[in-house]
Amino acid sequence: MNKHLLLFLVFLTLSFNYAQAQCSGVHPIISQVAEGSSNNKAVELLNPKNSPIDLSLYELVRYANGGFPSGSTISLSGMLQPGETFVLANGSADPAILAVADLTTGTISHNGNDSYVLQLVSDGTVIDSYGDADNSSTFGANVNQQRILTVDTPCPYDTDPIDGFDATAYTEEPYTTGFPSGLGENIVPIELKSFNVSFQNDNIIINWTTLTEVDNSHFNILYSNDGRSFETIESIEGNGFSMEEIDYSFVIRNAEAGMHYFQLEQVDYNGESEKFNIEFVEIKRSVVSINPTSTAAILNVQGLNTASNYTIFSVVGQSIQSGVTTGTVEINQLLNGTYFIRIEGETFKFFKI
Repeated sequence: MNKHLLLFLVFLTLSFNYAQAQCSGVHPIISQVAEGSSNNKAVELLNPKNSPIDLSLYELVRYANGGFPSGSTISLSGMLQPGETFVLANGSADPAILAVADLTTGTISHNGNDSYVLQLVSDGTVIDSYGDADNSSTFGANVNQQRILTVDTPCPYDTDPIDGFDATAYTEEPYTTGFPSGLGENIVPIELKSFNVSFQNDNIIINWTTLTEVDNSHFNILYSNDGRSFETIESIEGNGFSMEEIDYSFVIRNAEAGMHYFQLEQVDYNGESEKFNIEFVEIKRSVVSINPTSTAAILNVQGLNTASNYTIFSVVGQSIQSGVTTGTVEINQLLNGTYFIRIEGETFKFFKI
């Protein structure tokens, strides 16, 4: 599961909404701890690196009731991909928690005054900690606490497990049963504002805008003429990380008549991808013709439904004359010779005599 995490601080009257973000660091960090009633307990770890982390190098130790230095060790395993989270949960937790859990164990059984320490297996070096491991005072009962992590800044590792619990390092919401918000949440690498397809002057214009980007490698433009079978026709480089609006566009010139379906696919640096809604455009062309094909003064254009733009080109492709016609085009000002006129997406050859 791709679990990139973004920071959005949206200040409202006396309150704000918060979603975890991917800070920068070389070790996992304890990103969320939920303590609910009964066995609804969970701990979340985040990989803030831009490369995988081998979790077998780490262990999580729970210190119950301020019982430092005697704790219960939880061995970890597996590769944690960049930006992903690893959820540890009590095996009897709510089914919604178990659905996102990567490891279940009865050792995840904190009750408001228990602490967790993430450390290296090799020498016990403390990497991060939650709570105060030698203090039995209650600090996290019946709450869901999310670490405040700021995008693109150093991760706030707490390497001293007995320095007291800093409540300002977490956001907190009441929690008893059900699913603790944000746990193992899959936040897509981009927030897409819009994706539009239009037809203008014989060209299909594909536009899209992102509001935010995290680890965004590139976009694939997928095309289909039946709305079912799609293939990649172009790849557009993303901007990696951005917290500003970015506009993208791609143009298909001289598009043919018919139905054209498009889908945008976003790909992040570790190969994870997401596809967005399918958009389409239908191109209808009139049955246009010109006569005569040899004339001294006027071309008659037949088959037009409305006034249409036209352009006359020389044999070397130089634009000679353009305008709008409802059925006739005057050419008496042209020199004698061979020309091409493009109208309604069709090109016709004629001779000025």
